[in-house]
Amino acid sequence: MATGVSVTSLSVLDGQLGAGVKGPGKSVLINLADHSKYTIIPKTAVMFRQLGNQVFFVKEPGVWSYNTTTKKMTQILTEDVGAMWGLDVSWGAHRIASSQSAAEGPAPSGLPAAAISPRRALSAGT
Repeated sequence: MATGVSVTSLSVLDGQLGAGVKGPGKSVLINLADHSKYTIIPKTAVMFRQLGNQVFFVKEPGVWSYNTTTKKMTQILTEDVGAMWGLDVSWGAHRIASSQSAAEGPAPSGLPAAAISPRRALSAGT
């Protein structure tokens, strides 16, 4: 990670710091209690969010889920929805806001994760 050009994103998660690093094309999850413990994710990511053992992140044009237990990565949004402005996971679902749409999908209870479809646009006031 020392060869990184710049940090693209920093997010405090559940006991970890998620950091996207431009240059090596990787991200890292650093244990906040013991900085010598970390996990490398093989994608430069932004907008880290966590729900249980799933860490969600944006690597345009998609949204990905990384399972911290199995170390498996799954793309959960494959459609190009334009520049992504926000990602949220809560209340049993994950949501995105982008330059082309707002969409939501169920939070995956296991892998493979459920796909988010931009066609399931959030209604106004939700």
